[in-house]
Amino acid sequence: MPVLERTKDDPRSASPPRRSLSPEPPARPSQVVDPPSKEPIKSSDKPVDKPVDKEKPVESKPGEVNDSASKAKVEAEPEEDKDDNSGTDLIDEETFNQLLELDEDEETHDFSKPMVWDYFEQAVRTFGEMDEAFAAKDLKRLSSLGHFLKGSSAALGLSRVKNTCEKIQNTGNCRDEETGKDLTDEAALKVLARLLKRVKVEYNEAEVWLKNFYGED
Repeated sequence: MPVLERTKDDPRSASPPRRSLSPEPPARPSQVVDPPSKEPIKSSDKPVDKPVDKEKPVESKPGEVNDSASKAKVEAEPEEDKDDNSGTDLIDEETFNQLLELDEDEETHDFSKPMVWDYFEQAVRTFGEMDEAFAAKDLKRLSSLGHFLKGSSAALGLSRVKNTCEKIQNTGNCRDEETGKDLTDEAALKVLARLLKRVKVEYNEAEVWLKNFYGED
């Protein structure tokens, strides 16, 4: 059978391409385009340097009052804790010494010590009732409980607790005695929330002091 010679230009004369040892990834169709790493930012998605639709402050003319500013100021006033009793002595020594004079036995403190321990139980019970009244937004009840604990605290010379209880009493009546102004129920509750936290801290400090005095750690 005759052998056909292939010319140099004959494509069949080219030797088949060698395969690489590592497989090559299949070629992607020309019409397929890789998706961009991130979606293009639309005009509506571009970050805004300044807030949109932000109300501009209203400039007050001479003689006019900016209502929005005055209302914000009134709401912010109850947030200020004007007096935390830090400058008041924890214990009024004169009152406490008068209580100690009623002890017939200075070693056992037969009169004053039982009275102090009764006060501890009374205070814890009253704080629980105050929390319930606050949850119910019962301002009159809070005022009454503040008045009650104020009296027993004053009898032992617990100055800070007494002062804060007096504030609870007045605030429960929607009255700010320091400014001489009446408070709304909402404003009074904001003040009472701080006073209730403060009076418990002051009570704990007084309890530690009294127990140390009587040798009961």
